Order: sequence, then structure tokens, then C-alpha cells
Amino acid sequence: MNSTSKTNYDRSLTLKAAWYYYIDNLTQQQIADILDISRMKVVKLIDKAKEEHIVQFNFPTISSSKIALENGLIRKYHLKDALVVPSSGKSNQVTSVASAAAMYLNDRIHGESYINLGYGETVSHVINELAAIASKTVSFISLTGGVTPYLPQNTTTRFNANLYIIPSPIIMSNSNLAKAMLTEPDIQHILRMNKLAQYTVISVGGVGPNATAVRDNLINSNDFMGLKMSGAQGDILLHFFDQNGKQIESPINDRLVGISIEDLKELNNVVGVAVGESKVSALQGALKGGYLDIIITDEATAASILEDKEE
Repeated sequence: MNSTSKTNYDRSLTLKAAWYYYIDNLTQQQIADILDISRMKVVKLIDKAKEEHIVQFNFPTISSSKIALENGLIRKYHLKDALVVPSSGKSNQVTSVASAAAMYLNDRIHGESYINLGYGETVSHVINELAAIASKTVSFISLTGGVTPYLPQNTTTRFNANLYIIPSPIIMSNSNLAKAMLTEPDIQHILRMNKLAQYTVISVGGVGPNATAVRDNLINSNDFMGLKMSGAQGDILLHFFDQNGKQIESPINDRLVGISIEDLKELNNVVGVAVGESKVSALQGALKGGYLDIIITDEATAASILEDKEE
């Protein structure tokens, strides 16, 4: 076969592989079987199709909108990063946003990694999704008590994981018990470990009727109403704050077992994962308070955050 014939043959093979892959949606192995070549050869042909612009990608308007929202959040709130996923129109997008957060973390952890985690349903979804895809060793370190019910079952059998958990409720019945718990050597050790983690994953709680703090009986409805009357717009790890992110003074603060909201600011790469109209005011307050380095949410929530009618 002369050089011209070989060039034509190679281009024809590349076109076929690209067509089967992108148009017919065949797997690489199916293409290999059809063309009677190795799967590795198919991978190289598909890469070649992109390099030689046989296959070209155009970003649709929705992608431009997504990028604009991400950049808007980063600039307005001086964030390290933002990830905005498409809104599906469903009333609850926690699962899709949690999946995006898990992929985001999986792409950024290298070697043996340490990730701080808060309590709550959204964080639980992130950890479960990460457990399903991670191939690296990950150690989870709790920021507070009360995270155990939210951890995935049989985590250590699903991927290489170590768990460093504060063995207590997140909120004690009185401040003396909380102070005593915080002086325990094992808990002191975990709180020191928090400072070494590469990433910290938390959710931001709202103050609507379905707030996790009340739904999970962490605080009673009277205390919750008092916090709202004091201007609370949301909470992080049961530390409630106002529309500007300033912590609300409350006896509840002295009953908490875990990291303080001010110490949270000193941790590495604090990732806030939250979605929904009920979380908008809470996210705005958390962002103004400087508690988050990275935000992961959906388009509808991101757009509402950027509107910020309080400004």
C-alpha cells in the first residue's frame, strides 16, 4: 500500500470510528468488533478525529449561560470556583447536584485524601455518590457530632475509606455537657485533623418549613422560631446566621459539639452543596459571610442567588 492509499485508508477508518461513536452511539468495543481492530486502536482513532477537527464541538446557549452563572458567582463572592449544573425542573434536584459534587471531588483528590464532612441529607448524597466512583483512598473526618446517621452503609467495603467520627450528638442538652465533650482527647484529635483535610464538604440549611434542623429534631420548633425572629436566614452546622452572614447569638451555640463557624473559614477548600429556592437566602448569607470557597448548585438556584434583592 503506497503512502497516499494508506493516508486515505487511515482517514476513512477514522471517519468510520467517529461516526459509529458520536452518531450511532456505539461503544468502543462494539466499534472494534465491527472494524475488526483492537479497542485501543478505536480510542486512538476517536482522539485523532478530535485532533484533526473531523469532529467539532459547539457549545449550546445553555452552556454559555451556565458558564456565565459560574463566573458571576466567582466574581461577586470572590470564590475559588463554582459548578452549576442544569436545572431539570424537578422540585428536588439534590441527587443531581450531589452527583456533580462527587465527580468534582473525585477529579481533584490525589493519592490518600482527607475530606471533612458536615451532617445532613445533601452531604450524605455526596458521600454515597463518591463512594460509588472513587478508586483512591479517601478518609472522611467529621466536623461535628451527629454525622453517623448520614454516612453510607458499609462504606469501607465499597472503596478504600477511613472514618474519623466525633462520637456524640451534634447538640447537647446543656452547654456544660458540650464543653466537656469538646475537651475529650479523641474529639480534640479529630478537630485538629480537620485543619489538614484537602476539602471540606458542607450543606447550607434554610429556615423554611422543611428545614433539616427541625425535621430531624435537632432543635425544637420554639427555638427555631426564636432564631428566625432574630433574623436567621440559614445555618451551617447548626450555626445560624443573618442575611449578611453574621452569626446569630443564641444559647444553642454553646450546646454544639464541633467546629466553630469562624474556624470553618480557616479550613481548606470549603465546598457548599445546596439547591432549591428555599436555600437561596441561606446561600446568599453564607457567601456574604465568607464561609464558602466553592459552591455547587443548579442554574435556577445560582440565578436567584445572583439577583440578591437585598442589595
